[in-house]
This record gives sequence, structure tokens and C-alpha cells, in this order.
Amino acid sequence: MNFEVITDFKDAIDFLSDDLRALRLFKTWIPREKFIELLHSDSGVSIYRSDPTPIAFSLGIEPPIRSTWMRLNIERGALGIKEIRAKERSDWETYSIEVPTEGQVSSEVSSRSDSDIDSFLKLHAPKSSVFPGNQEIVRWVCIDIDGELAGVSAICRWESGEHVVVSVATHTHLRGRGVGLRLMNQTLKVAQQNSIPNLCLGVVSENGPAIALYEKAGWKPLFKFTYLERD
Repeated sequence: MNFEVITDFKDAIDFLSDDLRALRLFKTWIPREKFIELLHSDSGVSIYRSDPTPIAFSLGIEPPIRSTWMRLNIERGALGIKEIRAKERSDWETYSIEVPTEGQVSSEVSSRSDSDIDSFLKLHAPKSSVFPGNQEIVRWVCIDIDGELAGVSAICRWESGEHVVVSVATHTHLRGRGVGLRLMNQTLKVAQQNSIPNLCLGVVSENGPAIALYEKAGWKPLFKFTYLERD
């Protein structure tokens, strides 16, 4: 496959400037200091970044992919995904939202200690990616019902400098009472108060209830990926 290569971070941003979805993905998940290269052809784009094991984000129907890349996030529906031999394979999705510039939601955020939040996550969402004490956390958002902690989320300043929402969790016994939607609305309010213009998040595709919540709360899909780790 013939493709062009970009190795300068600013040139990569300029190249993606006409594709706002790809640009948002790039700015959020590709820190300047970890950018390695961008490959592009008429049928797709691949962005490669360093990590303990470097990883690629490949977009389009047939993105250029180097055979030496071991970890890949390939846009769902791309040709050749099933033919890649992999020891690990999973699906996940990315979402983004523009933070309102005016007060569109009421402020009902409660204040909770790190120990309260830590205990809540370990009980109701033990697989959360971030817990109190993580240096990337900008602010925890907490929702109460009748004085009981009912939901939490974390706004983090990612390594790219952009902001993401992680560790979204609701009380197991209070689900179905609108806690999740209230929590996402208050997350936007907190982002607004901290002058954060937009937010992104990632979610595994099998988490249908979370995806339904995000879409109901106004989050817009960026890309759906299949993650592959080659044999």
C-alpha cells in the first residue's frame, strides 16, 4: 500500500484540521511528546504513539498499518481486521461533548472525602480506571440521594493536556432512579466552572447501559474501535 508519512506533531494537527472527529481523537489520545508518526493514504489514516508498548489508532476503511506495530486500535468496519492474528481482541468506543458556556444545569454537587469515594468505587465499580490519589484528577463529581453517596465521576487532565471523564459509577441499589443522568449533567457543570471547553471518554462496547446514558446525556460518538494485540 502506498502512503505518506508525517513525523512532525504540528504538521499532523494541520493535516487533520479538516476532520474534526479525528482531530479531537488526536488531541486527546496523542500527547506531543509521545507522537511518533502519522501515515495517510486515500483510504485511511493511522497515528502511532509511544507507550510502554507503542500503540496505533487507525481510521478509515483501509488505513495503512505497519507490520511491526504490535498494539492496534482499528476503526470498526475497516477491511482486514479479522485477518490480523491477535492474542487479545476487544471492542471499545470514544465519545466527546462540548461543555456549555452558560449555566444550563443546576449545581447540586456534594463534597466527599477521598476515603468515601475510594470505598464507593471499590464497592460499586471496582474496575474503575482512576481512584482518589491519581495525580491526573482535576475534580471528583459526587451526587447524593437522601444523604447517601449515589454516584461519582472524575474529570482528569490527561497526559495530552486535554480533559477526559473516567470512573463513572452509580450506587448498585439506586440504579434506575436517574442518578447517572444527574451525574453526567453535574460533570458538565463542574467542567464549566473549571473553564474546560470539551470532554472525551472511552467505554467498552459491551457496556450498553453506560453507552445509552452517555448518548442520552448528549455525548457524541467519535470512533468505535477494535483493539488488537498481535501474537
